[in-house]
Amino acid sequence: MTALIAFVREDAVHVLTDGVASGVDGQVLFHVHKAMPLSNVNAVVATRGPASLLTSAWLSCGHRATFDDAADDLGETLKANAAAQRAVAERNGIASAEACEILLAGWSEREGQPVAWFVSEIERPGLAAFTVTRIYGLASPETDIPLTHDMDPATDGLRIMREQRGCPDLPVGGFCQITTVYRDRIETRILERWPDGVGERMEA
Repeated sequence: MTALIAFVREDAVHVLTDGVASGVDGQVLFHVHKAMPLSNVNAVVATRGPASLLTSAWLSCGHRATFDDAADDLGETLKANAAAQRAVAERNGIASAEACEILLAGWSEREGQPVAWFVSEIERPGLAAFTVTRIYGLASPETDIPLTHDMDPATDGLRIMREQRGCPDLPVGGFCQITTVYRDRIETRILERWPDGVGERMEA
C-alpha cells in the first residue's frame, strides 16, 4: 500500500509518499522511494499499486518533451502499464489488491505555474476510471482529516500520513518522504522514519 498525498501551492507542488513495499500479508519486502523526479521536464511522478508501476510510469512520462506533454498522455500511460505491471507483481509474489494510480506533479510551462494531475484505474467519487483529473489536494487512501488550502505541506502532510499509517490493514510505513517541485528545482527530504524492518509486519 502506498500513501499518496499532494498539495498544490502558488510557488510549488508538494508530493508525500511512504517508503515500504509489502506482500499481500502486510510483510515488509523492502524499503523504496515511491516518488521519482523527472528532471528533464521539472516534475515528479508517484504511483499506487505494484511497485514496478512506478518505474514504468517514470519511463513513459520521462520520454515526453515537456511536463504538459506527459500530462496530456497520462491516461494512456496508466492504461498501457497497469495490467502489465500487476501481472509482473503477481509473478513475483507481491500482488496488490489496491488500484493502480498515477500522480504527475510539476511546473507547467503552458500555464506558468505548478500543476498536479491524477488518474486511477477505478472509479472514485466524482472521478471516472482512467480519467485524468487536475487536483489541488490529494490524500489516497483518504482519512478523516479534511484537506484545506492553509495546510502546511510538510507538517500537515506528515500528520495525514500518520493517520493513514494507523489504519488497520493499510501497510503504510518505512518513512514519510516529501518531494517538492519549484519552477527552477526539485527538492526531496525525509520527514520521519518508522521502525518497519524487512521481513516484519508493520506496526502503527
